Amino acid sequence: RSRQVLLDTDGGLVQGGSDKDATWVPLLQRVSAMRIRYWDSRLGQLLDSWRDPTAKPAFIILSITREGEDVPYEAVLRVPVSAVQGS
Repeated sequence: RSRQVLLDTDGGLVQGGSDKDATWVPLLQRVSAMRIRYWDSRLGQLLDSWRDPTAKPAFIILSITREGEDVPYEAVLRVPVSAVQGS
């Protein structure tokens, strides 16, 4: 469940205050870039967007770059295949 909290200028939580001063707590702080790429096994390459509604990518790569860092943090996420229906 989401609820509003107050943040100080450094992004730390602050007790008290009013709802008009509240903001949402960011899940990731100091992120300068985020990129999602999709693996198309039919083409054997990564794509910046997935446009085929009849197929799924085998996996996606999520890259997050934080401020002041050159190398992104990356996660490879497998996309589960659909269960065969009518068997």
